[in-house]
Amino acid sequence: MPSIRVGFAAPTGPDPSLFRRLVRFGRVVGLDSLLFWDHFQDFTPRSVWRSPGFTWLAEDQDSPHSQIDPATLLASLARSAGGVRLGTGVTETLRHHPVAIAQAALSLATLTKKPPILGVGAGERMNTEPYGIPFDHPVSRFEEAIRIIRLCLDGPGSIDFSGRFFTLEGAPFDLAVPGRTPQVWIAAQGPRMLQIAGRYADGWLPSFGVSPAHYEAAYRNLTTAARQAGRDPTSITASLQVGMIVAPSRREAQDALQSRPIRFHAVATHSAETWKAAGSEHPFGPSYRGFVDLVPETLDRDQLEHAMRDVPDEILRQTFLWGTVDDVVNSIRRLGDAGLQHISLMATSYSISEKLAKYVWRAVPSIIRRLRNY
Repeated sequence: MPSIRVGFAAPTGPDPSLFRRLVRFGRVVGLDSLLFWDHFQDFTPRSVWRSPGFTWLAEDQDSPHSQIDPATLLASLARSAGGVRLGTGVTETLRHHPVAIAQAALSLATLTKKPPILGVGAGERMNTEPYGIPFDHPVSRFEEAIRIIRLCLDGPGSIDFSGRFFTLEGAPFDLAVPGRTPQVWIAAQGPRMLQIAGRYADGWLPSFGVSPAHYEAAYRNLTTAARQAGRDPTSITASLQVGMIVAPSRREAQDALQSRPIRFHAVATHSAETWKAAGSEHPFGPSYRGFVDLVPETLDRDQLEHAMRDVPDEILRQTFLWGTVDDVVNSIRRLGDAGLQHISLMATSYSISEKLAKYVWRAVPSIIRRLRNY
């Protein structure tokens, strides 16, 4: 049986020592990849983060929005990463020019043993609108940007490109790292993004819960788009970025699933469509699209607290990998049957309690071992 490779995805946070520890841990246990978000801010408003009993992490980290620049962090980790692939999970093309994105990824490749993963998506409101950056035509802009990024990575040479959003005229781009060219993994979920991923991606990195049926249907659309573009679908690594709540017992995992941080995540990052499918109305209205529309510091804490009490259990169960190590492994195997080849885990339970945070370090090696032959 083929193996499912296991990676980690994480916010950049204010403490680089944690990520140095994570790299060392990854080398010992056989972690495939370590990807960092490219955010100006976190998903959680300060008022909720600092509220009593929300997360033990607030004792040492006053604000969730203290985010290190991922390119700087990745460069600092590159020499010690060994066989662990480093990258972004994900950056986007609204704040960054596509040539700058390609340059950063290739620069990282000069420092790493293995080709970096350039996870890239179309962006969201939280990292644009509060900073005066328009959030308009994100997918159309992304499509042009990814074509330019591919031209840069497939170079060297001078680039000519004439589009609606970007124009390059004889633009020299000669940076190349033979044998370690970054892989482009696209965070595609909707129909247009899946079409783009099918044409241009080396990897697919969605983030939409743990339903094997949903994953299989989206993967089918991706492979169809690849064939229509004259590509071999098997050349695209099928991954998934997903939160994990793992505990010594299922009862502890169920309790963690009902915790305020997890309920907040379900409110803030899931769309009204997802809530409607679970038989409920989203507290932010019928047009809310989930994390794409999230602007944390505009949210009212009282409204959030009320909404967190009313999250349907079905949404909680379908959002996260949760349970014991056995439960998590079995859930990932079902996704493997739906096409998954790589899982990028977010240690969601890390924020719930110090006990669960410590347990993550014990659980992950077992998960990796058991997925080597799923």
